[in-house]
Amino acid sequence: MLTMEAEVTLAEVESVGYLPGVSDPNVPGANFYEDVPLEWLSVHRDHKREAGSARPRIVFLGDSITEGWCGSGKTGWDRSFAPYGASNFGKGGDKAQHLVWRLRDGLLAEAKPEVLVAMIGVNNLWYDADQFAIQAVADAVVRVGSHLRTTHPGAAILQLSVLPALADPDRGPPAR
Repeated sequence: MLTMEAEVTLAEVESVGYLPGVSDPNVPGANFYEDVPLEWLSVHRDHKREAGSARPRIVFLGDSITEGWCGSGKTGWDRSFAPYGASNFGKGGDKAQHLVWRLRDGLLAEAKPEVLVAMIGVNNLWYDADQFAIQAVADAVVRVGSHLRTTHPGAAILQLSVLPALADPDRGPPAR
């Protein structure tokens, strides 16, 4: 359960690696929401605390698709995953490089999950594919799995493909 207890300043957001204007999928960096600049780091800190204290058996990592299981999908989450000691560390808006940054910053440093489930990359396809080769986006997604294999060699790792995404009238269709 996220509490948003961590007090975060804009200087802290800048100090942890937020790179304004840089969206290169090969450059791990902290995420940043211009309308709520301190929220992402607060959530990340809450996730780190939960990972260390709850010691989840199963960890879900990803973007808003994953995060939604504890929002609008909470009934299904409580029925299907919570009884098995699962924790959800999805964060809306995250791209592969943001998840790599969170992992390198110790998101799961104290956790020893048996299973890691990662689904990330749809935001890279939406926002980065017009600036970077699709291969760069794919490499960033692969980097997530590589990091998890290195840091949690005994865990089963499920790296899921990105679900199909519908065209957004403000952005057009995602890259294919």
